[in-house]
Amino acid sequence: MAYKGGTDFIDPPFHSANWEYDELQPPWTCVSPSTTRITRPDGEVAITAVARSFDVAGRQQFEVKIVYDTERRTASDGQRAQCVVVAKGKEGRSDREKRYYVLLVTPIQGLTSEDSRVYERVGVGFMLSKFISLDGEGIRGKIV
Repeated sequence: MAYKGGTDFIDPPFHSANWEYDELQPPWTCVSPSTTRITRPDGEVAITAVARSFDVAGRQQFEVKIVYDTERRTASDGQRAQCVVVAKGKEGRSDREKRYYVLLVTPIQGLTSEDSRVYERVGVGFMLSKFISLDGEGIRGKIV
């Protein structure tokens, strides 16, 4: 294991969120409706995802909860953590007020895979969608 101690996970309350399928693809693939292949044909085991910038400045209590795996840090090239949307809450008066459940990632400097960026997980949490840069395509990459 890369870390000592436990790893935190996000756990949306039952039936309270819709899982993200467009911007997050697990390393396993569906071969048919009744079977799943655990590894890809190229042998790579990584989550393909879209990383997005976020800024939680000015947040109110209960709008954001972030838990880092280790001490809060930046990537080796000085970049801030980015988030990958894992699920979107069903509740909220507007799209800006919906709770998004996220993985926090930072790029691994110098590593690319098939011309895409390679990230490592650095934490988890949730935040209202208004804190996430949802405009644009984000940065597609792999989480290893």
